[in-house]
Amino acid sequence: MPKRLADSDPAKPVSDPIGSGPFAFVKEEWVPGTKIVYKKFDRYVPRKEPPSAFAGGKIAKVDRVEWHIVRDPFTALNGVRSGEFDFWEQPPLDVAINAKSIKGLVVNKVNPLGDHGVFIINHLQPPFDKPQARQALLRMIKQTDYLKAIATDPEYYLPCKSFLACNTPYQTDAGSEVLGADDTATIKALFKEAGWDNSKPIVVLQPTDRPAYNADALIIADAMRKHGINVRLLAMDWAAVRARRNNKTDPMVNGWNLFATDVSALLASNPATNLFINAACDKAWIGWPCDEKIETLRADFVKAPDDAARKKIAEDLNRRAYEYGVYVPLGQYSIPVIHRDSLQGVLSVPNAYVYWNIEKR
Repeated sequence: MPKRLADSDPAKPVSDPIGSGPFAFVKEEWVPGTKIVYKKFDRYVPRKEPPSAFAGGKIAKVDRVEWHIVRDPFTALNGVRSGEFDFWEQPPLDVAINAKSIKGLVVNKVNPLGDHGVFIINHLQPPFDKPQARQALLRMIKQTDYLKAIATDPEYYLPCKSFLACNTPYQTDAGSEVLGADDTATIKALFKEAGWDNSKPIVVLQPTDRPAYNADALIIADAMRKHGINVRLLAMDWAAVRARRNNKTDPMVNGWNLFATDVSALLASNPATNLFINAACDKAWIGWPCDEKIETLRADFVKAPDDAARKKIAEDLNRRAYEYGVYVPLGQYSIPVIHRDSLQGVLSVPNAYVYWNIEKR
């Protein structure tokens, strides 16, 4: 990233995106919300090693990469079947599973660890500015309800109560007993202790163009209603969610209480890279959790002398994350990509999709 961009306000979007190295952004062909174009950057010199995710040689083997933003999944599927499109990044999981039987298509699980699903909590606005309300929320969450709504096939989901993702070195269930401890009387009592009189609804942002996040929003709204909690779903696209989630205002006045998202399980596996567990108040990520104990443990983890010490700190951190209610872990799931069998060299990458090394035959 050029220094002039690195030094710019992080709250403002980059006005002149450049590219990724092997590919250059073609600004004059950009149609926001519809089409993004990259072209091979002839002056890029790759390393001489074989490619390995983000390491090794990044060789652009096609002249152009065009991203077409297609909101209707059936239009996207038909486009891949017909050859109009070559690669579909985030198909609904049920569509991907059914696509296994379609000749000429490959269903490819390119993210081996999957994604760490979460509910982000607004710690600045009632009722979740109080720890009792966050404890009530944790008690309402049964991970399997969310995972099965996203993935009907257990091959693609994993219940995981660790804030530091499962199948990674620092996985731990410490302190997780509260998650899914579904008891209506306790939940109502905790909301009452938090001073919540239920006269205003809890505002949940519902991104209808992201199947996993949309399903999460619908299920949490249903769970709250079953417990007698007043809730309002606000349906919008993901771009609108990303704009609104920056607001710290009243949830009923362009603010929010909850929204679902995810992060690569690889990034979630370490306290230094799991941005959701950052509890540094105004310096934390969206949701703005604020807890000195969490921040001390994160710092101790980075400074720990060996892996045994890090594992002990990870347990203490997981336990404290549940006590404080920093966010809600929803388990892990893997959304495979769908691509035509004419594509060769699609790389397995833990937390992104990359287009170097791909040949179109």
